[in-house]
Amino acid sequence: MSLLFSGTFFSDAFAEEQLPGVVVSVEADPFYFSEGGFGIGILNFFDRPLDPYLIPGKTTAESSPEEILTAFYETKNQESTIIVDDEDRLLTFTVSFFGGEFKERHSFSTFSHFDPLKVQKNPRTPYYYDQMAEGFSLQSLPSKDKEWFYSSVISGYINPEKAPEPFDVDVEIITGDGDILQTWQYVNCDLLEYTPFLDENLTKLKFIGGFVSEIREKSVFECDGFGVDFELKPSNRETSEIIYPADFIPSNDNRATSFQIQFSGGDLESTQTFDTFPKFTPVTEAKIPILVSGNPIGEKPQFLLESHPSKDKEEYYKFLSTYINPGKAPEPFDVTVNILTGDGTVLQKWHYTKCDATNYVTFFLSNLGFYKFKESTGSEIRDKTYFSCSGLTFDSDFADKNKIKSTYQKVTDENRAQIFVAHFEGTDITPAKTVTTFTKFSPITNDELSLLLPSAPFTETPKFYF
Repeated sequence: MSLLFSGTFFSDAFAEEQLPGVVVSVEADPFYFSEGGFGIGILNFFDRPLDPYLIPGKTTAESSPEEILTAFYETKNQESTIIVDDEDRLLTFTVSFFGGEFKERHSFSTFSHFDPLKVQKNPRTPYYYDQMAEGFSLQSLPSKDKEWFYSSVISGYINPEKAPEPFDVDVEIITGDGDILQTWQYVNCDLLEYTPFLDENLTKLKFIGGFVSEIREKSVFECDGFGVDFELKPSNRETSEIIYPADFIPSNDNRATSFQIQFSGGDLESTQTFDTFPKFTPVTEAKIPILVSGNPIGEKPQFLLESHPSKDKEEYYKFLSTYINPGKAPEPFDVTVNILTGDGTVLQKWHYTKCDATNYVTFFLSNLGFYKFKESTGSEIRDKTYFSCSGLTFDSDFADKNKIKSTYQKVTDENRAQIFVAHFEGTDITPAKTVTTFTKFSPITNDELSLLLPSAPFTETPKFYF
């Protein structure tokens, strides 16, 4: 079996009968999908007319998305009754960390998602205690304003030093006019998990808005207890302007936008650096036989990289071949993942030590629910590599000296894998046959066979499907 790098072009056009369900839904109920310009983004992404959002006499297809949405809302607001005005409903969060080793209270307004949770306690918890604890999760865009959070909270739990002291957390839920409607008060908390990941799910609204992917981070906390203060606390802001979640979204220069991957040590003669991996995430074992995004504190470090198979990674494929092809067992190596902001600042450095590649797979992605690495509609060929390591250190010292010029480079069509070419040969196949019309190819294992999920652990018998 072989892959051929080719400049074959795949049309992005959609026939009427091939319209994705989300497009049909937006066109049927544009108001429901209008928040944050989500519906307009969907129609633009799939090259559909914006007629459901256009107001005759006010906007045209040449109007900007902001103009279209403003006129659309003005008209709809005249036609319908708003249940709760923006100034009176919950719009933003302020999260504060204090107590324990923290001498001062540190507050952040750039956490975009808060969820109260019942979380599984540490595995070392004796069986005769309740195995579930109070907790919560936070999601946000990794950004420069949270330097203290990374260096004082995240680093203290990931890096192998003394166990951090529990701390307290207040989550203030704030209305559009700045009133504090609720305060969720958690006591004696510990970090259970911290995971950066690429959110490419197009069915979910993005924090940055638009029909795109974005790098997010998720933190999960376990606490001894919590309470909720429902006393309304009026705003002390001088302005009467409504504050929306978008007002706290970091700019591209200040938030994570790309990854740089560096391999070193082991059998490598020099450090190999790659800027064409758009996806990195720590992974953990799931209850079903697959790895999922996650970085539970204290577990064996594992992560995955995903990208377009491309010419620039020739040395990377030679390196992986030492795991796939018979021969001397490769030596463990180190991997450094630099998480970069739009201006090239190294926001976080994940340094994995004594690593082995455990699984490499090439596969065809045609799911319309995912934003493609090629940044347009249509299918694409991707590859994915899993790694297992002995150690992990985390660094978030992003001083100006850590700025680098290199950022993610989108692979051009002529340099990425476009088609599959299958060669068949053997005793009963004379002469050898070559087939170029297989649209899909992927290695699989017994565990994933019924689901046809791409997977190819190096120690298992090879299986694949077309």
